[in-house]
Amino acid sequence: MMRTALDMVELHFTTLTPEQTRNHGSDQLESISLEPIRALRDRPIQVQGSGRVPGVLMMHFFARSVVALVACIVVGIVNGQVQVATYVPQGSDANGVSYSVNVPSSTAQSGNGPIYIQMVAPSGTQWLGLGQGSGMAGANMFVMYSSGSNNVTISPRLGKGEFTPEVNPAGEITLLEGTGVSAEGVMTANIRCDSCITWDGGSMSPTNGHSNWIWSIKQGNALDSSDISAQLRQHDAQGAFTFDLPAGTSSDSSNPFVQAAAVTQSAGSSEPSSPGDNEASSGESSSRSSGSSSGVQSNTDQIRESHGTIMAVVFLFLFPIGAMMIYLPVSRRVPYIHAPIQVVSTCLLIVGMILGVILGVRIDEYDGYHQIIGYIVVSSLLLFQPALGLIQHLRYRKLGKLTVFGHIHRWLGRVLILLGIINGGLGLHVSGEIGSEEVPRWSVIAYSVIAAVVGIIYLALASGVGLFRKRKGGSKEGTE
Repeated sequence: MMRTALDMVELHFTTLTPEQTRNHGSDQLESISLEPIRALRDRPIQVQGSGRVPGVLMMHFFARSVVALVACIVVGIVNGQVQVATYVPQGSDANGVSYSVNVPSSTAQSGNGPIYIQMVAPSGTQWLGLGQGSGMAGANMFVMYSSGSNNVTISPRLGKGEFTPEVNPAGEITLLEGTGVSAEGVMTANIRCDSCITWDGGSMSPTNGHSNWIWSIKQGNALDSSDISAQLRQHDAQGAFTFDLPAGTSSDSSNPFVQAAAVTQSAGSSEPSSPGDNEASSGESSSRSSGSSSGVQSNTDQIRESHGTIMAVVFLFLFPIGAMMIYLPVSRRVPYIHAPIQVVSTCLLIVGMILGVILGVRIDEYDGYHQIIGYIVVSSLLLFQPALGLIQHLRYRKLGKLTVFGHIHRWLGRVLILLGIINGGLGLHVSGEIGSEEVPRWSVIAYSVIAAVVGIIYLALASGVGLFRKRKGGSKEGTE
């Protein structure tokens, strides 16, 4: 037993000098010589007379007991160190922000159980967000904001796309000691999460060395709300990064952040990190960097707005106007008016489609109903409509009448334009809650009114011209 304990000391008993802690974190260790202890352990008992045997045996037994006791204490201290993986975003919008994760060894071994999260935000932060996943769609998210009275609210939410995440009623979180707002306005949340291994829409391996996470921040006046469904304004900065979870794995602790003084590494250098003024620190600690960031800010919002604007112009104005040009009482209206307008509309449609695909990649959303309808409408407009229109025009020049290609071209175009307008409304719906900053109420009203007016004008014009042509016995062009 004593030999085993001493062997464990030889294996584990290492120390960090203050200089090494400042410069190299916990990766460079200096071994302590155990030769004197080993000599004591291996020294044979010398008996020089029967009268002295009990005393000699007692001394050696006592010495070896002390060695075993020291070994157990040292091993316990080393094995009890808290590992905390910490990430510090770069950029002026994220100064003073840090995120830390601790994975209990029992969770890492079983693949299920709690993990611990710390979020720190500087004074002047309206809310701070952290999410598990590579994008907002399907992310398990936590939003921290002031609740007033020097405390904070943690709102568990689920990301559904590039818009305000919804409250997650199944989120199991507990706020721990050290949570609150300091006198300087620094918000700190120490969280135990019991729903971070699996959640609605995703899962995480607690042993993943490149675990995907996202973060975001909104600066401004404090919300001072205890409502977990409080309205959130759009973030000022966001980014994605990876956590090295094994670097944050250590023995089980009920609150690892009151034990750990994390040493974080960012941009290739290691610095001591003090997560918050409310954090108490005791005992030994060891920490490693979390990994790397994939960007502080993105232009996802601009891409989403550009995609929506272009598609709205195409389906609410250009395609309907191009279709209505067929009914103008002028000759050669198809090659000189209708076709050029539809060519311009198609070019803009391609641009809008490319932006939509880029947006889908950014938010990790490819198979939603808005995307699927968009794929069908755009591909049909690009593959079938130009060919059908050209064939009808050439056939009309030869036969002088509307052919089956013209009928298909006309009705397919009407159906696709209608689907495109409907899909635009669905796009507004999936972009966020109506009335929120992402989807202002006026934009929904304006879109609906324009769609209704354009539809009424088109139906009136098509019906009126159709009746007029029947009475007159046909038309010169006979195609849309």
